[in-house]
This record gives sequence, C-alpha cells and structure tokens, in this order.
Amino acid sequence: MSQRTIELGVHDICVLIDAKPGSPGSITCSPDLYETCMHCGRKECLYQCDGSTATEGGDSEATVGSRLQYNGAVDCTLAVILAHAIAGIDIEAPAYLEGIETALNAAAENI
Repeated sequence: MSQRTIELGVHDICVLIDAKPGSPGSITCSPDLYETCMHCGRKECLYQCDGSTATEGGDSEATVGSRLQYNGAVDCTLAVILAHAIAGIDIEAPAYLEGIETALNAAAENI
C-alpha cells in the first residue's frame, strides 16, 4: 500500500494518507480558510508582531479571541476529517462534503 491523496474540492482541503503503520497522514487547506492578524498575516498571532496592539484601528482583545476560537474550530474540523479518512470513512461523499461546509459556516457565523 502506498500514500493516497484525496482532494476534496472544498476550501482546497487535501488529505494525504500514509500507508506506513503508525503514520497518521496529513491535511492541508486553503490559507484563506483561516482568519489572520491584520498586521502580520499569521493565524496564531496574539499581539506578538510589530504593530499588533489592542488599540483603536488595531485588533481588539475580543477580535483576537474570536479569531483564535474560529481558527481552533477550523483546526478541529480538519482533524476530524483526517481521522475519518484514516478510519476509512468516505470523505468524498456529497453528504460528507456538505457537512464540512455546514460545520465551517457554523463556526464562521457563531464565533
């Protein structure tokens, strides 16, 4: 058995399943799926870059907190997709792809 790549066509999500025992595989997606710091463009920035301060015109603490929560939800969704792919669930099924969209939209609307 060799590596298997699954391109989902949803937010450029691409799953790589490695056939080696104990190797879980990997997952990538469009960088546009994440919210990023308005100053440095990093998704995990928490006032760590030059110019990133909680001031008027900058990221507020609430904005940064929401960004980090949303990005965490994206990371969790991707982790579940990878786990399902490794477990043999058909992650290319139309209903599954619709579920991914629904989960990511819910995160964007509720966080």
